[in-house]
Amino acid sequence: MSAQNARIYEFGPFRLDAQRRRLLREGEAVPLKPKDFDTLLALVEQGGHVLPREVLMERVWPGSFVEEGNLSLHISNLRKALGEKRDQHKYIVTVPGQGYEFVADVRELQRNEPELPVTESSTSLHTEDLTPGHYRPGTFTQNKTRLFATISLVLALGVGGYYYKTRKAMVETSTGVKSIAVLPFKPLAAADRDETLELGMADTLITSLSNIKGLTVRPTSAVRRYSGLEQDAIVAGRELQVEAVIEGNIQRSGDRVRVNARLIRIADGTALWAEQFDVKFGDIFSVQDLISQRLTSTFSLRLTGEEKELISKRRTDNWQAYEAFLKGRYFYGGPVTQEGLQKSIDYFEQAIKLDPNYAEAYAGLANAYIRGGSVWGFLSPRETFPKAEPILKKALELDESLADAHASLARYRLYYEWDWTGAENEFKRAIELNPNVAIAHHEYASLLQVYGQFDKAVAEREIARRLDPLSPNAVATVGYPHYFAGRYDEAIKHFQQALELDPSFSWSHLWIGQIYLETGKLQQGIDEIQKAVKLSGGNTRAIATLGYAYAVAGKRNEALKVIANLQQLAKEKYVSPYYIAVIHAGLNNRDQAFIWLEKAFDERQPYLTLLNYEPFLVNLRGDARFDDLRKRIGLVR
Repeated sequence: MSAQNARIYEFGPFRLDAQRRRLLREGEAVPLKPKDFDTLLALVEQGGHVLPREVLMERVWPGSFVEEGNLSLHISNLRKALGEKRDQHKYIVTVPGQGYEFVADVRELQRNEPELPVTESSTSLHTEDLTPGHYRPGTFTQNKTRLFATISLVLALGVGGYYYKTRKAMVETSTGVKSIAVLPFKPLAAADRDETLELGMADTLITSLSNIKGLTVRPTSAVRRYSGLEQDAIVAGRELQVEAVIEGNIQRSGDRVRVNARLIRIADGTALWAEQFDVKFGDIFSVQDLISQRLTSTFSLRLTGEEKELISKRRTDNWQAYEAFLKGRYFYGGPVTQEGLQKSIDYFEQAIKLDPNYAEAYAGLANAYIRGGSVWGFLSPRETFPKAEPILKKALELDESLADAHASLARYRLYYEWDWTGAENEFKRAIELNPNVAIAHHEYASLLQVYGQFDKAVAEREIARRLDPLSPNAVATVGYPHYFAGRYDEAIKHFQQALELDPSFSWSHLWIGQIYLETGKLQQGIDEIQKAVKLSGGNTRAIATLGYAYAVAGKRNEALKVIANLQQLAKEKYVSPYYIAVIHAGLNNRDQAFIWLEKAFDERQPYLTLLNYEPFLVNLRGDARFDDLRKRIGLVR
């Protein structure tokens, strides 16, 4: 026995026995895997000095070529075993660009000093490295002796390679990937689907990876359509126009979860990275930390300190709150219905109740309230927007770096407070924090439309479209600034492109119909708008536009019938007074139009932000009441 191996070290409440290869905490054994122990021993023996990564890796894996991400894995395991919190590393400190330092005071003991009694306990985190190879749809290693895996696993993103012959080979393999999509995960057994968990896995990874400014990440709305069990990842990647995709399987059983995942290069189908994780579901946040470290150490992009912090930031430590949050996101991102929106609100509130410090859950709740009072027209803005403001302030109080919360606060400032400067500042902050947040670019364009800066608005909408290239809405809304600028040929091109993606997309029919009305093709306009009414299931915005179409086409009685129908419908559900004002404007009933516009003003209707450019209100321009309304909204400069 060497003298070095016989050493015993104490630090804090821990005792490290090199000879017996065990770590004790106040007499109780702390289970460590062999390489975890070797890593800790090397750090402790060099306590107070920075141990370079290369030296540490040679000490733990002598004579072997091992990916640097494996070292990060063991460091993460040790931090967990030692009870370190994310920003309170009192034992192991990362020295950027160099290595690690054990910073706690260490006392070396002699072998004859009395030892504390040992109480055995066990806990484990297992990962399996899978050999990269060529992609075959649906094939994953399924080792039945393992249990199950964690929800955050693939933050690994495929950025890490596993047991390549040299580290250089892995870096060369992943270099150049600038755009990715994380597909919804699939169940290991089709009969045991949990679509919330499957999509939630992708959503979590998308949220984290989107913080990397040099990487384009498709949003959750873009990948949601690929949740089918037979979906081919290569086909999805080509349609999404990305260089690589992450796909995988996930299955939960009791308190365990298993995830198989791989990164696939679209150009040739090569599996650049693959791995399996088995863990208790409650440990998912530790695994996310582990994967984040691998990402920052092995991906070929240079990450700033802020980016590293953002992609590894832990939003909650409560896995039950996390589950509720995932369900809220699932219903919020699904078909836009009042019932679905209410379910998302319920689950976000449940997540907040379980973890009152869960910033993302507050942001999700605020988003749901804002959507409820926006152009979807489920509720009055007066009823929903005021609820969102204090929730958003709480979210940002908890986490100022939350881009989604800044984007939502910007929408509140824009659509409810009519605070253009405040909205612009929040949009810019959201985009600065996370340039992959499509809604921030989309809604910033709405503000630019208020300014009359239509070319800049088109540029922002183009960014949103590139982030979600298969979304009919993202494609169609590029046409909105062209429409308000009077560039109808250019606008209609985008609306038609959206219909190529989805012939049933009602909003394209609606806006094409509006263009026909503005260009004198009245019957064609009515035909298109009638299609929109039918395809939307009787959306009140579409019904009101049809009423306006009847009005400008000289079909006064039909227009009045639409007004009567909307007023009757308002007894059953919310109908914006703005819609009725628009029909009266088309009929040139100015007094009635202004009565209903005042009602819209009182409830802070978001459509009023476009008063300067809305063609439907042309009959009201030149009236002193119209100019007065513009001044009160803040549209006169």
